Amino acid sequence: MRLRSPEEIEALETNILTYENPDADPKSKRVLVSADNPGAFNAMQHIVRALMHDSRCSGVVALMSGKAMENFDKECPGFTHVRDEETRPDGSKRLKGIFEELGDLSEKHPFDVALVSISAKDGPETSLLFAGKGVFGKKGFLGFGRMKTYMYVDAWGGPGGAFKLPTDQMEKMDGIFCNDNLAKGIIHRAYPNFPEQRIQALGSPVAEHIDPSRVKENREKARQELKISSDSFVVFYIGDRARDYEGHSIYNPNSNIETFEKTTDVLKTWAQKEKNRNRKIAFITRPHPRDEEKARFERVVRATANDMPPNIQIVFATDTDGERDRRLFGLCADAANVVAGIIPTDVQMAPLRGSNGIYLAFPERGLGKDIQLQIWGPLVGSVETERIKIVSSAGGLERAFDAFLQETSYGSSASSAGATAGIVETILR
Repeated sequence: MRLRSPEEIEALETNILTYENPDADPKSKRVLVSADNPGAFNAMQHIVRALMHDSRCSGVVALMSGKAMENFDKECPGFTHVRDEETRPDGSKRLKGIFEELGDLSEKHPFDVALVSISAKDGPETSLLFAGKGVFGKKGFLGFGRMKTYMYVDAWGGPGGAFKLPTDQMEKMDGIFCNDNLAKGIIHRAYPNFPEQRIQALGSPVAEHIDPSRVKENREKARQELKISSDSFVVFYIGDRARDYEGHSIYNPNSNIETFEKTTDVLKTWAQKEKNRNRKIAFITRPHPRDEEKARFERVVRATANDMPPNIQIVFATDTDGERDRRLFGLCADAANVVAGIIPTDVQMAPLRGSNGIYLAFPERGLGKDIQLQIWGPLVGSVETERIKIVSSAGGLERAFDAFLQETSYGSSASSAGATAGIVETILR
């Protein structure tokens, strides 16, 4: 059997990386972290870097896969990849599996704490949530594991709904970290039997690093790079991944494309109204980074561009290189007056960047309304604020565009100051 190359392992499997802190205290703790989705990694990278420089942390073992792995080495330098081989009796070699590697590492240095993020499906956190406490952690009285396990939820769309884990199989976690009280309510709905006092709304490590005082400067620079006029009204559509809802009654394989087409139709109509005919409008579209239908989505966007009125500029924003793609996403978010999508985290982040958010809740089967009700349930009414709207009709979307026309040159003050420090303090306590 052919031995898989390191490149194939990185592309297809969970990777294990290790870091040893040379300045650790004698009683310091060893931390195991995981990430798969780009959103989870964007937050987790700040926590990992803080752990690397904290004397209370003896070392970090990171389980990374998917988009998180593409960016890990760049954002968290100093880690060593673990790729041990085993020689069989016949002399052939095989790469050890993730459980074997973790077992070997825990034999040498048992883990004190695990901090996991949540993937849509089959992410690297699975082994930690379903088996890790008793297998990889330090042993307590009569062999029961004493490794503490925490979950970090980076979004306002999980872990409930389409991303809900089987709670009857999950080990009892020691705590869940989230962004705010709305996120806390969504999590409590997903896990009603989990002690609410253990769900801690400490803020977002991502939001913590957005500087509201630089909104105007960032917007001007972003528009220059994207070749968008400084006086344009910019709508940024963030694509969804329909297959995240596969297996649920709400599943519609075309939900992202249908939502994009409906949004485009409304924008075209709105742009051609007499009051807007002389207005410059830029429509940035971006596929979800894990969407298997990227190529099809791009074809739809390119075809749409040929049928736009002259005052609308279409910008298709994606890059095959992970690092460049993340930077491009930041430029699009900075350039926008409106960030729109079915349920992306960055709709909630929009006010921090001086823009506004729109959740697209079209009522047709399997589109935004079904998805949002599946995930938020009765909390859907708590999502809207002065600068974040839920729209379910063409008229509602036009009214939201009208309301958000006024240029905003400032960002909301971040309520996430100290989020990273709060999480690190809790897990190393």
